Amino acid sequence: YLSPESASSLKAPVLPSKPLRVTSALVGKGYTAAGQAGACLHTMAVLQAYQADLLKELDEGEEIKDSDISELRRTADLSLRATKETARAIGRSMAALVAAERHLWLTLYDMKEKDRVFLLDAPLSPAGLFGDAVNAVVDRYQEARKQAAPFQRFLPRRHPAHGSAATEQPRPFTSSSHREAQKQSVATRTPPHRERVVKRSRSRTSQAKPNLRVVL
Repeated sequence: YLSPESASSLKAPVLPSKPLRVTSALVGKGYTAAGQAGACLHTMAVLQAYQADLLKELDEGEEIKDSDISELRRTADLSLRATKETARAIGRSMAALVAAERHLWLTLYDMKEKDRVFLLDAPLSPAGLFGDAVNAVVDRYQEARKQAAPFQRFLPRRHPAHGSAATEQPRPFTSSSHREAQKQSVATRTPPHRERVVKRSRSRTSQAKPNLRVVL
């Protein structure tokens, strides 16, 4: 809407998100109803002007004809119908504006789509924006919490970490990090003590076979 050059020339411009599309639809309904009310008011103005001309002709004429009375009745009937349609159109316009206001507030809260639709379609009430529908949703939420309370003891609970010394899971080693760790372990490894090597050599010489020439 604001940048027509960025929109496709083959498709009509569409709002990016669902809440914006719903708001646009509600505002469009209110605009249409207000336009119908304006058209009815214009029709009433034309009928009243025509009635004024008929009454003037009857006043200036010598006698009142039945056709003139029938014409006055017809214009009065059309004027009453236009008044009724004007009231209906104004009511539809106000209802659309209330629905748009509800939708504006409901998009600010994180709730289920079912509850959002229920509150959006709730009957209009002069007591408040949502009327008694809010109490019904609150009662439903409290009932759901009561039903879920017995299952809380069977579900594992998360204990908050104490301070900044919370234990962290070890991260998986990549190939480069694993090689660096191996190099560091080899570099820091100490050589074996010489005493152990001497003891091993002595034990091997003591376990050597005796010379047969000396025995003989």
